Amino acid sequence: MSRQFKQHDDLEPNDIVRYLDRPPSHAFPYRHETLEVEGQEMANVDAGSKNAEHTVVFVHGAPESSYIWRNVMPYVERQARVIAPDHIGHGLSDKPKMTSGIEPFYRFFEGLLDKLELDNIVLVTQDWGSVIGPLYGANHPEKVVGVALIEALVMPNYPVTDPEAAERAPTMAIAMKHYREWRSDEAESGNYEQNWFVERDLMKHTIIKPSQRIMNAFRDPFRDPTHLDPVIAWPREVGLGGDRPFPDQAMRKINVWLTGNDDLRVLDLFGSPGAVSTHLEVAWRAKHIIHHESAYIGFATHYAQEDRPDHIGHAVAAWFRRHFASNRHA
Repeated sequence: MSRQFKQHDDLEPNDIVRYLDRPPSHAFPYRHETLEVEGQEMANVDAGSKNAEHTVVFVHGAPESSYIWRNVMPYVERQARVIAPDHIGHGLSDKPKMTSGIEPFYRFFEGLLDKLELDNIVLVTQDWGSVIGPLYGANHPEKVVGVALIEALVMPNYPVTDPEAAERAPTMAIAMKHYREWRSDEAESGNYEQNWFVERDLMKHTIIKPSQRIMNAFRDPFRDPTHLDPVIAWPREVGLGGDRPFPDQAMRKINVWLTGNDDLRVLDLFGSPGAVSTHLEVAWRAKHIIHHESAYIGFATHYAQEDRPDHIGHAVAAWFRRHFASNRHA
């Protein structure tokens, strides 16, 4: 079954200014295929070199879809098979009623990858994708050979075992304010009546402000307010002092996998000023992860794929070519 991504191509008055600024392209040059997982249809992009030895799996966060990787995926398509799922409840995937935390989203992701029967997986992750993707790696270490982290919810700051100390930490203060706010009663109306995450947070955490075409691509999956359950569930899943057992345990398992795997290659991408993951966290991980490399991608905040997709694409492609590509000149 094939699903068509809706393309927003209306002319905008400020197009000339945007083209002069060379913003990221809004175009999505891919089609989605679907697979049934636990009775639901999950959409995913399956592109690149289908017979390649390695598969690069792009794992998005909230409130995103595979659309956010549109300008990054082309950089590795000649070297690898490329898979970019839409998590259940996101993008073009089915939207069952899901009010619980991150666990069912991981379960659907794991089911999709199992159905695809992938080996030699290289994960490229951001936001909650840096939990869902690496948790798959920690649970299936024989299948995952590399992981790239962008704005990652991993050590040294995650899981958040001491919320008060985290609120005093310079690189966690803004994130903690975000997590506290999304647990408030006000967030209920902000989510279901105003779609805060897309309309406010997505805009706030990008330096290059998205055009309306790009914003519409993020809005489309959530036009129906009944589909907004995952959007409020995900920011509430960061445990504060141990009150979210599944994500806390997942983060601990991921941290052990990242630091204790002699064969795993890790690429840490960071921008300035960053949001969740700054140069300080990357420097800490460099001391604790065996095969750790880092790449500075320039001015970027949380949704770095919208700020610096070309820098991310170049960094991931060069890292992949060094360690995984059969044809290092591709």
